[in-house]
Amino acid sequence: MRGRPRFSPFTSNLDYSAAHPIALDPSWSLGTMNFMKTTENNLIPPALAIEMQEAVANAAKGVRNPERIKRARESMDRIREEIRKEHGVLDIGVAAIRELRDQ
Repeated sequence: MRGRPRFSPFTSNLDYSAAHPIALDPSWSLGTMNFMKTTENNLIPPALAIEMQEAVANAAKGVRNPERIKRARESMDRIREEIRKEHGVLDIGVAAIRELRDQ
């Protein structure tokens, strides 16, 4: 069965030699790898990134912080109002749902 890993019930390991025969060839090597240059992601301020990580950790644990919830609600309301003032009412949801239903 070439191309699919074999399962051994005695070792509970997958045998990838059938799926990857090149891995058994000692003459094959990766050679020189040219890795992509990476840049620092400075788009999110460090303080906000820490706050977001804490929020995700608390959400995963089911911990609710009423003060943080209040601040988030106020921020979302403020952003929503700024968008409404700049672009008007964006009524795209109903049209998008109707279009998806008609397909």
